Amino acid sequence: SIKFQGCHHVQQWNSNLDQDGGDNDEDQVRIMTKRLVRFRLCPIDSCNSDKSSGCSSKYGDYIVDMSTFVQSYMGGMADEKDRVCETVDEYCQEACGNNYDGSCLETCYD
Repeated sequence: SIKFQGCHHVQQWNSNLDQDGGDNDEDQVRIMTKRLVRFRLCPIDSCNSDKSSGCSSKYGDYIVDMSTFVQSYMGGMADEKDRVCETVDEYCQEACGNNYDGSCLETCYD
């Protein structure tokens, strides 16, 4: 299980500034802010949604760029939704005897 721990902002020197001393230096940001997310991966059998830490042993703490976290998290949620839909679809097909009668499937999906 994944347990969100918080967001953090870290300011650091922008090492991507033009090194050639060109006129663009004035327009470039010298100090940039990195947006980070801290999260914990807990064993599913010991994760507690009521605890802010999620679990107290056998876990891993991670810090990643916020855009990486959001992209991965949303992708995982979409994959989970697809998996659930496929499971329900298989169940309904079997419950309706693989009969593609619209009323049976409609009742099953409700």
